[in-house]
Amino acid sequence: MAGSEHDKSHPIFGKVRKDTGLTLMETLSYSEPFKLKGTYLFLTGGYTEVDSNITFYDSEGVFVITGAGVAF
Repeated sequence: MAGSEHDKSHPIFGKVRKDTGLTLMETLSYSEPFKLKGTYLFLTGGYTEVDSNITFYDSEGVFVITGAGVAF
């Protein structure tokens, strides 16, 4: 859990912004796909959320990352 605070009152919303956030991630990897020595595939998925005392700044998102690599 992470948070942020701002020093000054927001000029439009009239209050000091305070945020808390959460990010969850998981990565799966598969070594030597197709019997290719020294290679791997990976899949990462995650969720992120920011909760602010100013509703305009509330957000949430989901993401997926895929890739392949070579180990030396």
